[in-house]
Amino acid sequence: MITHRILIACVALFCAMHNDDSKAATRNLRLMMNATGACQAALPQYDTTLRKRPTGMFNEGNASVFVTCSPMSLQNVPITVGHGITIYNTNAHDVVVNCTGVTSDAPAPAFYMPKSSTFGQNEAHGIAWVASDGLNSSFTTFNISCLLPPGVGITTLFINQTLDVGN
Repeated sequence: MITHRILIACVALFCAMHNDDSKAATRNLRLMMNATGACQAALPQYDTTLRKRPTGMFNEGNASVFVTCSPMSLQNVPITVGHGITIYNTNAHDVVVNCTGVTSDAPAPAFYMPKSSTFGQNEAHGIAWVASDGLNSSFTTFNISCLLPPGVGITTLFINQTLDVGN
């Protein structure tokens, strides 16, 4: 896990150093990761129906399961730019997926931002959380909890932060 974090930090640093806009005082960093690297079953019994594929984490059972994702982000860098998740419905019918973005900077209480989205048959799209949803720059962690219906998976998580790099 530490190696994964070091890799993401190096990628973020590389992106910040190689941005075309060399005179800007800030850099918008866009990072992404596969769900299998950042998500897990919320309870041990959910692991029996969750398949962790190279392309994401999918519910292959007959009942909905909760999945919790905790993507890496840059420490002490505001998260108000936005974070998101891509979900894929493999069913031949529409489904509604409920997810909650959770920010926390312990010991402060957590702040919950629930969202729902309808996914058509064999459709993938994202759910995003931005400043207008309640993201607050004083929080340093962002987590997601989703209730995945059968046949639905989380494929990718996106982290978007603005880093002040000076002039």
